[in-house]
Amino acid sequence: MSVTSDHDVLVLGSGPGASVLAAALARAGSDVLIVGEDTHPRYRQGETSTPLLSWLLRLLSARYDVPEFARLAEYATAREQVSRRVGAERSIGFAHDGRERRVALPRAAAGALLYRQDVDAYLFHTAALRGARVRQQVKVVKAEVTADRVLVTTARGETFSARFLVDASGRDSAALAALGAEVREEGAGDEPRTRSVHTHLIETGLPASDGTTHHLFDGGWLTLSPFTNGGVNPVTGVRFTVDADRFERDEDPEREFRDLLERVPRLRLRRVAPVQPWRSTGAQHYARERRAGERWFALGAAAGFTDPFLAGELVHELQVVNALAWRLIDALAADDLGAARFTEVLALDERLRTAHGRLVADFLAASADPARLDAFVERWELASFYATLRLREAVVALPGSQGPARAYEGLVPDDDLETLRQVTPPAFRSGVTALREPGRGLTAVGRLRAAARTSPSPDIRRLLLAATPDLVRGRL
Repeated sequence: MSVTSDHDVLVLGSGPGASVLAAALARAGSDVLIVGEDTHPRYRQGETSTPLLSWLLRLLSARYDVPEFARLAEYATAREQVSRRVGAERSIGFAHDGRERRVALPRAAAGALLYRQDVDAYLFHTAALRGARVRQQVKVVKAEVTADRVLVTTARGETFSARFLVDASGRDSAALAALGAEVREEGAGDEPRTRSVHTHLIETGLPASDGTTHHLFDGGWLTLSPFTNGGVNPVTGVRFTVDADRFERDEDPEREFRDLLERVPRLRLRRVAPVQPWRSTGAQHYARERRAGERWFALGAAAGFTDPFLAGELVHELQVVNALAWRLIDALAADDLGAARFTEVLALDERLRTAHGRLVADFLAASADPARLDAFVERWELASFYATLRLREAVVALPGSQGPARAYEGLVPDDDLETLRQVTPPAFRSGVTALREPGRGLTAVGRLRAAARTSPSPDIRRLLLAATPDLVRGRL
């Protein structure tokens, strides 16, 4: 067998996780080749931004010395240095039966509503800038593991060799199928089974909004992502997410979209003009039985998928990259690339998948029971706010100390939610919400600090008091 080229790491796929990992590895001196079947730019769903995602990008930037990641953490820098077509994510809304609850995001540092075709291309190009070699429009048909290499064969008859393979190419990976990593049954047990209908459209009747809004109805929700609020991009991302067991899939996704639109009567769209093909998925949830082996690791949608709700899949993928990259750098240096090196990363991947599935299932349940919506919003905001404080602590400690960054790797925001509720008095929880209301920053910070001092949790007291400058500036 003739080998076309040999590398330290071969990364299949060119989505955000693949590109961020490749950039981090190449920055550390590894010889990395990215092989993608598609060509950038390309449309993808999952455009919401959250403070948790923003601080995760800052952490990856500081930890792996790739400043380009941090440019996506705020709307201002993303618009100036990444793409003028990103939108501003100043709040996230949840509307049901005419009642809307909006969670205001940082006032002084709004997040960037992710125009994925530009953002994903930017991260891919960052990997190349940092030294990764790239190949696009290359279809992989086979993979095999030898004693000291992984060999990947393409449809063109090329063979790439590497010491380690990271497959982030998606559910239909031929490489993982050849390695015996099968996809398990969708929606097993209590896991949610959602599917979606989505596109980008230009429409003249949508209400003005300063961020993503989820319009709930019995059995699902409509997500609107208005890139129009950035002033340049005229499109809005639209995605219906529905219970796959209740709503049969229509062969015509545009007709299905219009039928579902009748379930949100308060939205009176005057014109629906799609600028991307309509896309309709089957049940989105799946997971691979095996996600790692000798000299290989499955990442992102190649390992499994739940739902893009609240940036959960993107946060999940980047959290795994954060935990995987330094371990892989160390493993390459030690020439020890066995599966045991990545046991903790696999455990984190499973916990993140379970937590996000629980979040999606609870939101789907709230669609049929408006009384549950307030509890859901409090749960999400409280858990993500605490995780954001932990992320901030890790970023501030770098580059001098890796301790907080490694401690954060084990954190799943939902894990200790009930404990968090018990150690944070109601004044603290109301303070989190008040903090994000326009014009109430300093007052809310004072109340939040006072509540923190009375908390029986020394961890919460320490994190909040240390974060006060960023709270005042609206960076959290």
